[in-house]
Amino acid sequence: MKKLLAFLSILAIAHSAFGQELVRRSFLGIQMENLNDDVIRIMGLKSGNGVLINNVIPNSTASAVGFNTGDILLKINDQTINSTADAVRYVGAQKSNTSFTYQILRDKKIIEGKGTFMPYPKETYPDLSVTYTEVKTTTGVQRVIITESKKGSNGALVVFIGGLGCYSLDSPLDTSRSELQLLNMLARSGYTTIRIEKPGIGDGAGYSKPCNEIGFHEETAGYIDAIAYMKEQAGLKDKDIYIIGHSMGGAMAPLIAAKIDVKGIIAYGTIGSNFMEYLLKTRRTIGEAYDWPAEETDAYVKDYCECASFYFIEKMSVEQAAQRKADCRDYLSVFEARSRKYNDELYALNPAAIWKEYKGRSLIAYGKSDFIASQEDHEILERAINQFYPGMATLALIEGADHGMYSASSFQQARSNPGGYNSRIGSVFVEWLRKQS
Repeated sequence: MKKLLAFLSILAIAHSAFGQELVRRSFLGIQMENLNDDVIRIMGLKSGNGVLINNVIPNSTASAVGFNTGDILLKINDQTINSTADAVRYVGAQKSNTSFTYQILRDKKIIEGKGTFMPYPKETYPDLSVTYTEVKTTTGVQRVIITESKKGSNGALVVFIGGLGCYSLDSPLDTSRSELQLLNMLARSGYTTIRIEKPGIGDGAGYSKPCNEIGFHEETAGYIDAIAYMKEQAGLKDKDIYIIGHSMGGAMAPLIAAKIDVKGIIAYGTIGSNFMEYLLKTRRTIGEAYDWPAEETDAYVKDYCECASFYFIEKMSVEQAAQRKADCRDYLSVFEARSRKYNDELYALNPAAIWKEYKGRSLIAYGKSDFIASQEDHEILERAINQFYPGMATLALIEGADHGMYSASSFQQARSNPGGYNSRIGSVFVEWLRKQS
């Protein structure tokens, strides 16, 4: 416990020396939906501009300024709101405690007003302490969230690295999320957990390069900077640090460990073969998840890989590939969430080669209802690591768990109706972590 308190105290001092404290992002506090033809007709609207407010969260900015369920939000400041994406993007870029104007439609009348954005809430738990801090990295300034048990810590730190998308791990309004459930379970088991937000996400918007513009290796370098900074400031020993890499975070973990000595890596739902091979295998599991006939799955795998070859090998844009084959627009749209540089660097990865650089112990874990990743990839990865360093990798196949670490008995349930967080994942992780100490 004393060791952890020293760690947190040194970080607090470092904030003052660093001269930067991330301002909490704004909290509007509405649930909304895009306007459809029925809503436009029923409400007698002249256009499809705006979003329908279908819930106002108590004690939020929206509640304070008087938004009601059924209102249509038309503008915030000078920004016209044409979709929920517009609202999320614009509000997310605003800082708390700043003033704003708004325009809403209520009972066919336009109402204008002004307010002040409240700060986004923070996570609170009766038995856990949650500390919000930040670290300067090669990409800018990134939010870091530290969770620990109020009963004390065993001194070991577990750093969580997320997957492919540009999403936030800062989720106080939904603590049922699997990542939070996992990390809180680890904290209650005596580990201090650290979440490093992606660049430009959450509170870091405007303080670092946007997530969707950076490369795979640039994002990885940001995590390396963050962990190195925390190690230096807190004087932590290498043996105290573990990394959990979820999905593509599992491919980043050995690259991080090649620069920052860690005692162990847990990779869950990751890739273990070259990216084109991974795509081929997982397009087949997607077909199984959708219960497609065998001949339809075969055609899908062939067409998808042809589109992927246009994009990755011939270096076409998504639009250029779609001109060659119309289905490529849908197949390749997922790659537009990240930069061309990110995708090309991911395609160039040699998973076996990057894991060869890491000589520590690894737990390679796969949820058996995960149709986004491949069980074979995890088996390939475990064999490769043990070929390099016999006995250093352990394979864990977890029944009833999907890619997102939720409960599902099959690929089909994982696709359509997964349950809550699968606590077996945390139990497997804790069991392995305790064997390393």
